[in-house]
Amino acid sequence: MRGAAAVAALACTFLLTEGACGTDQWVFDAPDKALIDGATDSADMAVLEASILAESGSTPDAGVADTGPLADADAGTDSRAGPDGGCSSDTDCASAGTHCDTASGECVECVTDGDCGSGLVCESLQCVASCANGTVCPAATPVCRQPRDVCVPCSANADCAQVETGSICLTTTGQCVQCITDSDCQDGFCDTTTNACVRL
Repeated sequence: MRGAAAVAALACTFLLTEGACGTDQWVFDAPDKALIDGATDSADMAVLEASILAESGSTPDAGVADTGPLADADAGTDSRAGPDGGCSSDTDCASAGTHCDTASGECVECVTDGDCGSGLVCESLQCVASCANGTVCPAATPVCRQPRDVCVPCSANADCAQVETGSICLTTTGQCVQCITDSDCQDGFCDTTTNACVRL
């Protein structure tokens, strides 16, 4: 009797897709009675299963691989990453030979004067020539800017006449730029974050 119940369960499982186990019908083709009576172990049940499959023309489900939410658990994140995935210490910038500006989370050339070599100081996160103690500035940055004693490209617009980055001197930094106000741009406006002219 139990063998027949097992067959019914198996038949219902494998014939489900054929509509044999709907709410209105529980009819299926029973396998050979000899198989039912002899199904006493796992080997016999395997034969019985094969018989049911043969009659239904179905194949067992291959199943679906488990791709649960833990599949990517090992991906992790860099615990050293600073703002926007940047740096949080000089260790994060070691491969590039630079230093970490923790305020912005970016790897930069320098943060303090000690990050620069001899005769250089750190100005605006870049190592620049120093004109301290009467040192003459190089041709590319000919102006000695006080009070930091750093060599910069300009102190007035005239110093930017032959400079590719722009013909206007931004005196607050001593850099030659394209514009400071909209009037410095012939067509468009001045982006004061980059001091570059933007066309309309």
